[in-house]
Amino acid sequence: MLAAYLAPLVLAAAPGPLTIDTLVQIRHPSAAAWSPDGTRVALVWEQSGVENVYVVPAEGGEPKPLTRYTDGLLGGMFWAPDGAQVYFERDGDLWRVPAVGGDAARAWPTPAGGGGMALAHDGRRVAFTRGGDLYVRDLQDGREVRLTETREEEGGAAWSPDDRRLAFSIATFTPHENVPDYAGAKIAFRSQKDFQVAVGVVAATGGAVTRIARGDGWHTAPRWLDRDH
Repeated sequence: MLAAYLAPLVLAAAPGPLTIDTLVQIRHPSAAAWSPDGTRVALVWEQSGVENVYVVPAEGGEPKPLTRYTDGLLGGMFWAPDGAQVYFERDGDLWRVPAVGGDAARAWPTPAGGGGMALAHDGRRVAFTRGGDLYVRDLQDGREVRLTETREEEGGAAWSPDDRRLAFSIATFTPHENVPDYAGAKIAFRSQKDFQVAVGVVAATGGAVTRIARGDGWHTAPRWLDRDH
């Protein structure tokens, strides 16, 4: 239903011949998320390399812009548990904007930045990655807990239904740098060898990481099925 609804938004364009300018003006929706009560859908709309947050009624209607940026891209987006705010990533910070419209504000300012942010069900804490490691931050007092400290890359955090644990992906690889003769000594090509992705589980308060789903495949975007698994 959601994909079918968003499809016309991609195709909507000014009538007339198809030109380069017309193609540039097409807006591309992504990151659609249902409101907690299921009555609205928030989405990121990109046009000409600029992304903004919109909200549209689930039964249809004109999408309402919540942000009006003139440059830049947005990261992950999600609703506050009470449906009053929409959170999104921008410039390494977490922002929030009223779902009925208004000014966007930083949920927290931080010079260190972060990404891959995921809100806990209690609406108080956010899991995110910084420098390849996993953290949890309390939105009320700003306290941070570092959950991993490895040479690997952690990401894709998902809160358990009771908010006591986090599942996340763990990427393992060997950095490789090659300077071929034909490229000259000043040009180096970097790549990743022996790339593997597994799944880890850790307590939201910190502790040992339990690795599951280990193998030769790519195990990404973990999700919880119930309160116990």
